[in-house]
Amino acid sequence: MSPPPTLRFNRSNSKDDYRIDRASATGGLVFRDPKDGEMLRRSMQHVLQRVGSRVLQGNINFSGMALPVHMNEPRSVLERVTDDWAYAPLYLKAAAATSDPVERIKLVAAFVVSGLHCIDTLAKPFNPILGSTYQATLSDGTPCYIEQTSHHPPVTHYSIRPEDASYIMAGFSGMQGGVVWGLDTALSSRRVGINVVEFADGTRIVYTFPTMLLRALLSELKCEFDGPFCVMYEAHGLVFDFALNPPQPMRWLPLSTGIPTDYMDGVLYRLSNQGVMEEGSTCFTGAFAKKKGAFFGDPDEAVREANDGKYTAVELRSNAEITSSVTIAIQARNRGGNVSVSGGLEREILCYARGTFLGYLDIDGERVWDIREMPKGQVVGGDLKKALASDCRYREDVVVLKRALDENNDEAAREALTNEAQLLKEKLENIQRNDRKLRREGVLRETNEEDGFVEKDEGERSCTSVKAEFSEKDGQSVDGIGAGEEKKEFIPVSIPTR
Repeated sequence: MSPPPTLRFNRSNSKDDYRIDRASATGGLVFRDPKDGEMLRRSMQHVLQRVGSRVLQGNINFSGMALPVHMNEPRSVLERVTDDWAYAPLYLKAAAATSDPVERIKLVAAFVVSGLHCIDTLAKPFNPILGSTYQATLSDGTPCYIEQTSHHPPVTHYSIRPEDASYIMAGFSGMQGGVVWGLDTALSSRRVGINVVEFADGTRIVYTFPTMLLRALLSELKCEFDGPFCVMYEAHGLVFDFALNPPQPMRWLPLSTGIPTDYMDGVLYRLSNQGVMEEGSTCFTGAFAKKKGAFFGDPDEAVREANDGKYTAVELRSNAEITSSVTIAIQARNRGGNVSVSGGLEREILCYARGTFLGYLDIDGERVWDIREMPKGQVVGGDLKKALASDCRYREDVVVLKRALDENNDEAAREALTNEAQLLKEKLENIQRNDRKLRREGVLRETNEEDGFVEKDEGERSCTSVKAEFSEKDGQSVDGIGAGEEKKEFIPVSIPTR
């Protein structure tokens, strides 16, 4: 077998304002298949029926909700997350090859932006079973390893390392989902977690994702990205802030014209005085001192559990703070000089970015990504015959649903197979719920025994140690599974080993 082709990054000479044919006039990626529209509308109706008034109160995260199987695509979330990595062989290899930190953060930013349009369907992927895995390969042969490490809240860990070890991309994420109300109501979804690219010199770049919106009620069926995201290179004090869908007057009108929502502004800057906060944790904004820390929990605990203390906390700034960072920089573009940001830190603006996730990204007047010219790689699942027994592609309901969607099936066969897939899905969900219950009971029993509690024959509990104590913190039990269905806030953790 011949080795995979080597991709080399070259800047584009294009200067035009290009967007693909599927770009909506008002912004977003359009899906024209009527079946997609019907599926998404039924999904939204199902969510509203299931949660009722809690949606109006904002007290709902639908991302972990079990939906009827006809609303699913025949893939797991573990497979879906790899879609973002199509451009990794092009940009991350180039970033690893340069020693210029400014060039490196630009290339990683281009990697993040270029992957946003890689969406093939609006159907919801299957929620992974705890302990399920997936192995895939990038177009240059780089292996990818993904595993579901927590069921409630759902947390996915991943690791990518090319053979030459020029970089390692690793991290973990969960999903925050909800409903965005307005004249054109949308389902929102955002991957929350730590995404780190570590290079051979030991430095690391951390990045976040914007919020994805799915619309299907009043407007055309489309997928949008909204809000801010950022790329941070802590070792060199560099921050690249982006804001999608910049504010515009009258944007609330469904048929209003103006700049499409898929456009973004960005500003790359260097902090002239990095802030060192509690416990020596270095971060990029003084706002951290006012917060509880990463993921609404103790930052040191989150760092230690997530990655053995190697990385600092990253979810430190609010969306409003990042958006304000970009807005202030754009307004100050013609004034020159340093710009003060939250916490009293000073920043030196290095350059600006402009583009759309449906066409291109220009940084400092140079085109670093053009959807027409930059080769998009394919992330391919590993050989199933050699895969682990825990591989998510072995799931019975996924296998049967894939058969149901075969175009050669008639309507009766498709319906019969879909019903079979639904029964298998419910079977697996019930098994997982029971396993979760047994794990929690086992943890409680083991903890009680270690602390001196013993069970009497009549079912009473007696304590033989005055120091015995057991508590659940913030609704999350000690194995990272979660204490109850009502706990909706995403708090990613790693399952500890004993």
